[in-house]
Parts: sequence; C-alpha cells; structure tokens
Amino acid sequence: MIIYNQSDEDLMGWVAIGQSGAVEELLRRYENKFLARAFRKTGDRSASEDIVIETFANIAEQSPFFDSKIAKFATWAYAILNNKIKAYLRDNWFNRRMLSLSAVDESRDDFLAAAQAEGTWFADCSPARMEKLRDMVLKYLSDEEQTLYY
Repeated sequence: MIIYNQSDEDLMGWVAIGQSGAVEELLRRYENKFLARAFRKTGDRSASEDIVIETFANIAEQSPFFDSKIAKFATWAYAILNNKIKAYLRDNWFNRRMLSLSAVDESRDDFLAAAQAEGTWFADCSPARMEKLRDMVLKYLSDEEQTLYY
C-alpha cells in the first residue's frame, strides 16, 4: 500500500479498515501542527503531547464514522483536537488557580514545597484547609466565574 501520495480523506478509509500505516502517515502530517496549537492554548508541553496522543487515538477509534462528504479530514481532526484542549483547560483550570493563589500565601510556603515535591497537594489537605483555600480562590473570581463554580 502506497500511502504517501494519498489524500487525508483516503487515508481515513484505510484507518477505518485497520491499516496502522495510514494512522502513522496522518500523525506525521499533523503532529507538529497539533502540538503547536495545543501548546499555544495550554502553555504546557507535556499536556500538549498527551492531548495530541489522545486526539489521534480518538481519530483512530472514530474513523468508521468519518464522512468525507460532510467535512474534510483536517476540519474534523481539528474539531477533535479543540475539544480535547477545552476539556484539558476545563479540568485543570481550578486546580491551577488554587495552587497559584495559595502560593502567594507566605504561611503555606513550606507546606506547598513539600506537597508539590510529593505530588500529594490535595491529598494532604484537611477539609478545613481545602475550604479555606476554596474561599481564598473564590474572592479572586469574577461573578461569572463564581457562577460557573457553583
């Protein structure tokens, strides 16, 4: 099978019947573009790489449902990528906001350093401490953001 001179849409037909070489060719064509977009949105290289991997896994899983009469491959793939980026940002926004605001509180510097080093920041927080951190974060949120939180 010669895949290098086939269109993206033709490659999706090959992906749908299980040709792994077609997925690899699509990855070769789009990986850097997808990484750049994900990094611009997240600012995190590791998260961007994970998002791109999840995107291509989703593309492979959803390949039987791709219809080139409805959309070009690039349009369809970028929609999947953008949804993955939005999900990442939504899921990680509150955690990042809490950590950045609590780092400002000087009385927590030692605790923060230890918790971040161990990766157990939220697990080590007592319910009272979590409530205090939540209240501290909420006072910095706009009315719209507070509405989304509740």
